[in-house]
Amino acid sequence: RYYCREHLGTLLGAILAAAILTGALAVGDSVRYSLRQKALARIGKVTLALTSPGRFFRASLADGLASDLKAPIAPIVLLPAAATDSNGELRAGGVQALGVDERFFALAPKASNIELSADSVVLSPALAGQLKARVGDEVVLRVDKPSLLSRDAPLSTIEDATVALRLKVAKIATENEFAEFGLSANQLPALNAILPIAALRKAVGMEERANALLLGGNPDSVAATSALWARWTPDDSGLELREGPRLLELRTKRVFLDPPVGEAALSAQPNSQGVLTYFVNGLKLGSKETPYSAVTAIDSPVTEGLTENEVAVNTWLAEDLGAKVGDGLTVRYWIVGQQRRLEEKTTTLRIKRIVPLTGEAADPTLMPDIPGLSDKKNCRDWEPGVPVDLNKIRDKDQAYWDKYRGAPKAFLRLAAGQKLWNNRFGNLTAVRYPAGGGEKDEKRITACVMQALSPASQGVFFVPLRERALAASSSATDFGVLFIGFSLFLLVSAL
Repeated sequence: RYYCREHLGTLLGAILAAAILTGALAVGDSVRYSLRQKALARIGKVTLALTSPGRFFRASLADGLASDLKAPIAPIVLLPAAATDSNGELRAGGVQALGVDERFFALAPKASNIELSADSVVLSPALAGQLKARVGDEVVLRVDKPSLLSRDAPLSTIEDATVALRLKVAKIATENEFAEFGLSANQLPALNAILPIAALRKAVGMEERANALLLGGNPDSVAATSALWARWTPDDSGLELREGPRLLELRTKRVFLDPPVGEAALSAQPNSQGVLTYFVNGLKLGSKETPYSAVTAIDSPVTEGLTENEVAVNTWLAEDLGAKVGDGLTVRYWIVGQQRRLEEKTTTLRIKRIVPLTGEAADPTLMPDIPGLSDKKNCRDWEPGVPVDLNKIRDKDQAYWDKYRGAPKAFLRLAAGQKLWNNRFGNLTAVRYPAGGGEKDEKRITACVMQALSPASQGVFFVPLRERALAASSSATDFGVLFIGFSLFLLVSAL
């Protein structure tokens, strides 16, 4: 009886501590469960994912991999977009446009058979809410038009950066129908617009291509990546081996060969020849200037004997500028500087020789396929992705383009060109090989290039999406631990 007050205080403290511990554990478990359910709603039955926003590969890879791995695979096209209602009054940014087929919905939390026509779209509840859209309404989806060449790269095209699609809302997706689908964790409601993959690919000019693969089942990420690489081809990397007069040439639709690709291509054959062709703003001598021309850096008979500060020019350019051997030629060109801003640079090179417009000096294929430039018949329609003053283009420049297309007007050594125009996208636009064995040569060179590459160098490998999502959701345990510690601190302080 004498110590009853103290015993009562201890009993109440124990009861309070037990209540705090139980409540903290319950809170932590509840948060962890909620995050787990949200993660599962976001990824559904997907276990592994491959995503490469800037690289589009053959969608048919999914069929071969499904057979190899005995697992369901869905190819998708994933692009950033913005959406408006039919009147343009309500807008939503940060939209995720998803081009999918029935294989995508088979991997949803609960498999469903959603059929979409070419002009229809399924919206997530959050996106439908922002646009106040209901089934049957029309919405306008403006999708970023992808380019094989990064928008940050020099010479990347500015033509048709987006494409607009007017679509009818076929359904407002539920959580079990991948309404919240996403490859990265996000606590905000997803703004998803899901449409047929064929319609989206046609609209953005990427027929039969995909930039992401979703893999179900229980395959290992290493095994899945190995199976993918076994079926990977140069075409999936945007590479093409062209046959020319007495040579084979490895080119890329991305203009610049990725550095690992360039190194592998040069090592594929001992007598390979690197090429770097750059589109320059002007070639100037005194008060005279020839605007917008291709200049090629190459080690060949045309540049034999040149130093890094010397250049060879063709007869057309020499006549246009009134140039002679020994004159100083000023070259103006763009580079990507700090904060991805274009900076104009100049360099002066001494003219070492004047070469006739024949043979290699008149080869238009030395210029890569530059979007917005190579495909134009008229110079005044050029849109090479860098500022161009079309008023500077003269009739004689158009006549040169009509006759010689992108044949370079000046040549320098490869090392000199790479010193001037090296960039993070690569320092080669092509690699050439002497031809001799026909199809046998092509297969050998292709095999050598692919053998020297790896999934990591191309940025194509499966990541354990499900494992990472569940690991992130389990971190909610920390909330319970922190709550317990804080509550006990308050209790001790009070006692």
